Parts: sequence; structure tokens; C-alpha cells
Amino acid sequence: MKKKRTKAQVGRGSKNKGKGYERKIAKLIGTWFCPDEMNRPDEPDRIHRTPTSGATFYPGDIVDDKHELPFMIECKKSQSWKFGDLFRERSELLNYWHQCMMECPRSRKALLVFSGNFKPDYFAMLSGAFRELEEYGGDYPQRYLMACNRNIPFGESLVIGLLKDFLEHFDGEMVKTIPGFRREGK
Repeated sequence: MKKKRTKAQVGRGSKNKGKGYERKIAKLIGTWFCPDEMNRPDEPDRIHRTPTSGATFYPGDIVDDKHELPFMIECKKSQSWKFGDLFRERSELLNYWHQCMMECPRSRKALLVFSGNFKPDYFAMLSGAFRELEEYGGDYPQRYLMACNRNIPFGESLVIGLLKDFLEHFDGEMVKTIPGFRREGK
């Protein structure tokens, strides 16, 4: 007979899954944004998971030690979200987005990265920021979803697509040159 897991065991498993997902996304974003500075054996990665993510004053789940990354990145890995929920008044995806926007400082662009078990990684960002990227990086040839819902905070629509396609199409070095995305290191 299989032993039933306690609530504490389930919670610990979810927490570990989230931490692992944040580390994975930090590696992907770091390799995309500053490939020459990542994976050096002699020094720690410049872009990494926020220490004690969610319990500090750092906004988002990914931190850039040089403060040049123009995105405040929130990572979510949950099995329960569904794309169809975007059309409901309340949904887990919209709750993720709302959290992302509430934590995002004005000097950065909000980027939600999310996935589920056996699902690819997706990104979500405001359509205005996405259009700025297209203006400098060329029209986005991949498929994406434009989600309009009156419950999306701040009155814009969301662009949702595959993270892999986003990272392949928009060059991290190019993003650093876009005026609305440029950040000065501290």
C-alpha cells in the first residue's frame, strides 16, 4: 500500500520545484543576455535566482548583479493553469500576471515566465513592450497569443508565446541598445 504524503511534504515538493524552475530560467536568461559572462567556473553567474526568492526586497525571481537586465522576471511552474482561463473573470494566469506587475519597478519591463509539468516554457509581457522589441528586433515571425481581458491590470493586452522562440528571435545584445529597455548598472 502506497503511503499518503503529508501536506508538509507536498508543500516542500512544490517549493523545491519552484526553486529548480527559477534556476533553470536564470540560466536561460543569463546565457541569452550576457553569454560571455555566464558559466565561468572561476566566478558565480551574474544572472541568478533571487536569494530567498519572495522573501526579500529584490523584485522578481531573477536578479542581475550588474543591474543591466531590463526585465523584472517572475517565474511560475504550476500544473493547474489553463490558457482557456484567460477568458474568465478570474484565473491563475491572470493572478500570476497581476503579481508580476505589482512587483515590477517602473524602471523595468515585466516578464512572466511560466510552465507546467510536461509543458514548454512560455513568456507573457505587455503588448506595448513587445511592440518596442519588434521595432528594433524585427517582426516576430513565430506564433503568439494576444490576450485581452478587462481583468488584465493596467489596461493593456498581454502577448504570450514560447520562451524558446522569444530568446531565439530577440538578441540579448540588441535588447541592451533599445532606449526604453536600456538600464545603467549600479
